Amino acid sequence: MAKVYVEWDQYILDDQEDDGGEVVYQLEGSPISASFQLQARATTTSFNLQAYYTNIATTSHPLGSVVDLGWVHNGNTVFVLSGVPGHFNTINPPSNWMQLSLATVGNKPLRQLVIPGSHDSGMSFVDGSTFFGGGASHVLTQTLSVGGQLANGARYFDLRPVISSGIFKTGHYSTLPAVGYQGANGESFSQIILEINAFTAVNSELIILNLSHDLNTDSGYGSLTQADWDKLFLQLSGLSHLYVAPNPTTIDLSTLPLSQFIGLGSAAVIVLVDAGDKTVTLGSYATRGFYSSTTQFPLFNSYANTNGLSTLENDQLTKLAQNRISWNSSEFLLSWTLTQQAIDFTQKNAPSIIGYANQANNDLFTALPPVINRNVFPNILYIDNFNRTDVTALAIGINDYNTNWEGAGCGGGIWANVNATSGLQLNSLLYRFHPAVCWSRAFPQRDEILKGSWDSLYLYRFVYEFCNVHVEITRIWREYKLEPRTRLSTQVTSVRRAKPEELKSVTEEELKPEKLGHARWIINDGQDGVFDAVIATVGTCGQPNMITLKGMPGWKEEQAKKQQDEEKRKDLAHEQEKEKKEKGGSHGERHGKRNPTAWTDMQKQNPDAVAEDQQEKKENNFLTPGEAYHGDGGDTVSVSSDEIATQDDGVWTKTKPQENAWDVGRDQVQKKEQGFPTPGEAFETGEDVQRGGEDKSLAEGKNEDNNDDANDTATKQQNGKAHVDEGDDVFKGPILHSSQLDRKDAPSFEGKTVAIIGGGASAVEAVEAALAQGAQKCLVIAREDKWIIPRNIFVDTLIAMQPFGREMPLSFLWEKFIIKFNYHGVEDLAPAHLGLFESTPVVNDEFLGHVRHGRCKYIRGDTEELTSRGVLVNVRDRNSRSGDKGNKKEFGADIIVLATGFKKPDVNFIEKDLFPEAYEAILYSLRKYARILMTFLMDKDARPSPKDMKLWVDALRFVKRGAKGGALGFFTYMELSKLPDSSSP
Repeated sequence: MAKVYVEWDQYILDDQEDDGGEVVYQLEGSPISASFQLQARATTTSFNLQAYYTNIATTSHPLGSVVDLGWVHNGNTVFVLSGVPGHFNTINPPSNWMQLSLATVGNKPLRQLVIPGSHDSGMSFVDGSTFFGGGASHVLTQTLSVGGQLANGARYFDLRPVISSGIFKTGHYSTLPAVGYQGANGESFSQIILEINAFTAVNSELIILNLSHDLNTDSGYGSLTQADWDKLFLQLSGLSHLYVAPNPTTIDLSTLPLSQFIGLGSAAVIVLVDAGDKTVTLGSYATRGFYSSTTQFPLFNSYANTNGLSTLENDQLTKLAQNRISWNSSEFLLSWTLTQQAIDFTQKNAPSIIGYANQANNDLFTALPPVINRNVFPNILYIDNFNRTDVTALAIGINDYNTNWEGAGCGGGIWANVNATSGLQLNSLLYRFHPAVCWSRAFPQRDEILKGSWDSLYLYRFVYEFCNVHVEITRIWREYKLEPRTRLSTQVTSVRRAKPEELKSVTEEELKPEKLGHARWIINDGQDGVFDAVIATVGTCGQPNMITLKGMPGWKEEQAKKQQDEEKRKDLAHEQEKEKKEKGGSHGERHGKRNPTAWTDMQKQNPDAVAEDQQEKKENNFLTPGEAYHGDGGDTVSVSSDEIATQDDGVWTKTKPQENAWDVGRDQVQKKEQGFPTPGEAFETGEDVQRGGEDKSLAEGKNEDNNDDANDTATKQQNGKAHVDEGDDVFKGPILHSSQLDRKDAPSFEGKTVAIIGGGASAVEAVEAALAQGAQKCLVIAREDKWIIPRNIFVDTLIAMQPFGREMPLSFLWEKFIIKFNYHGVEDLAPAHLGLFESTPVVNDEFLGHVRHGRCKYIRGDTEELTSRGVLVNVRDRNSRSGDKGNKKEFGADIIVLATGFKKPDVNFIEKDLFPEAYEAILYSLRKYARILMTFLMDKDARPSPKDMKLWVDALRFVKRGAKGGALGFFTYMELSKLPDSSSP
């Protein structure tokens, strides 16, 4: 944000009428020229600030408009500008601002939006009061009627029904010692209904009325009875456009998108009820636009109960951070209201409620924007004295900010969950998901991928600049008018083939692939109709993968629980083994002794024995491939491309003669490279971030006795039982995932030593992020070395031209070239046992330079455990392999970063039998090339037949039959030349 200070010449002998000044703002990088001025102008009697829209138009002000902003002496004047070209928003937003926002936020559920609201909305005047409650300064919370607040943009209203002289009115009452309830009445409900109906007749907006704090002032100030509420419901039924939701008695309204309420061009009014008498029910009104506020619009609402601004800020912003932990958290009401205290009733010049409101509302613009991010933002901006439009402009601005950050509300994919230093690992020419997408360089970093080429959101408090992002995909979405056809924030739970009887205009011939037809598809419950094709663009990265290591906070409790689970499993297995023996011979007798803690390699046995073996292990809670990395030897599973395997429901089976080991191999190789434990070592994952104190410690490492048995694994096996060493140290500093370094709540890296566990792309980029944030030094602890190639188009293109996509007899020449070209001075970091074409390399220009200049220390070894001062590592030389005997050293660290990658995204919505046998893994293998393949699939004349598709896969498998990790485990881009001739039928 930016702030401009304005001071006028007020010397008594000077003529202030000619005083003036301007500041011009140009939106740099905008695809269109966009600029505006903020001007200061004076007259003989007054000062004024104004906005001049010289070369920009907004939803409320055409090009060339001049808007008076006013002037606040020793205070702040507000100006807000947000949005993107063609859809800028600013102060004085139009009365139908929600309708105008549908294109950008219509697909977002209410819990992902910000809506302006008012507190004690009906109290703009006094219509009857108690003896001590008639003072306007103590009961009036608003200066405008509900209709006036609607015109200023308020959409959430706090209405407190009271019965006074038999009439339903709004009220503001409190209990005072010795005298009981005191207060006053405000607008009647009949007047409010007229105002709302008049507004919705010309504005198709969503309006939320929350009814609470009910009182019957005619009958001892008790809560309204069921009969009273029924009368009020009947009166409120006179509201036009009461919205009836699907499943109206159980729906959580906050999960519905804005477009579902007003997307068809009609207004929607919601009545939420929180009766003082909890026995009151909605009855038949539950299906007529009335809802329970507690169960159908869950909302955190807790006011500060203070008349001090600093206390208000601390209270509400702390609660906001605690309760809005993700962009999809439950609704949060920011109660930005100051409350009169006892002393205010005794002091003659104490501020009124309205006076306090003016202080709080001005403070809102300086206190709230700095804490806003894509996860932390309020849903209701709840204020007294809603007599201004800039609060509405602020709400719209935050919505624009979140929309632009998220990429049209889709979360930005993996790029919204990584650090600013993270960049593409492939040339951007292959990351152009649309011809109109343009990148400034070959390997753009996160912010450009999210932003596109320019910053789009500007939020000023004369003038605070609150810039963030404009996503390339957002621009394309709008350019092609895709918003109405997009379902964001919608979980796909099932994708199935449509049955012939569900298709009215499709013949059976058109469904047969051999006739160049294709299946039709239904997503979820089919509410969006039938689709010709489905593309699962789930990416390769899901949620951050947090592993648990010995020495982490909570590790001992975790191990104790695992010990109990292990004992239960063994007891169950013993009972089942005993039962089998009684039935005539155990499974173990038929198939030999097996490792009791790991999945065994049963590939060479008969299929029936394999199936029985695997099913037994599944029933006995043995570790699955998704739960642990399977080591290279022993009794654990080790699968090569020449072996046959399928994956079914997370359980290894070897029942079909198929070769789709690619998916399996890739999963296992990645886990091994990222330092995952083997089945005998595996834990459940821990929490995302653990925090503790800081402990400055060793810089280069402290030698420990090389006791092979002392620290082998986090879980030791003694007599078949897991053992927890209660004397182990616990790391005292922060522990976080490599994707969390840019988070607002991340610890400071300034002057710290950061230990990064992992050796892949995540680790390399974590080094860049930590050093960029001021870390003194980084330690990278890598189990195995990875090839690091430069971000050089010429070099990378030559490497990619390898036509076989696997190690070949002359591949060593490329390796020598890379060592000479990229590893000069740090040749020891080049992998000794890994070919350049055996694993996806890391593409980075900075990391090796950091190592050369001493900013980063590279440690090759196995992470044994965390200690109170850092990390204990089994340090090995270049020619060793993971698990080999080394020299154990303790390395001091202030912060530990787990560069352990991301979990695989869930694709369980895809039918199990979607692909023919032996081709199940193709979906995951070829998603990198979806755009290229769609070039063929979209055109019926170019579409290859199933036979040709299978031929391409079979040919690729034949050529790469010796490739590490399976034929489809590693690609070079030249392999696309192997696509079969698509012109043949």
